[in-house]
Amino acid sequence: MKGLGIVGTIAMFLVGGGILLHGIPGGEVFANELAHKAGALHGLAHSLIGGFVGVVAGGIIVGVVTGIHKAMGKH
Repeated sequence: MKGLGIVGTIAMFLVGGGILLHGIPGGEVFANELAHKAGALHGLAHSLIGGFVGVVAGGIIVGVVTGIHKAMGKH
């Protein structure tokens, strides 16, 4: 079950990052151009770019929520 939780979390970062790339103007085009340079690994590169965007977005959200909790005095 622990392994499934880890794999599921990674999948959510990949999917969430892909959704964000579609919503950012020019994001999908940029990701496609970058992934195209990977040649045969285009699909993997595109997924990794989406995963990176998902991790960055998740980190920003964690930082904002943590900051709000600290400002409100919650633990």
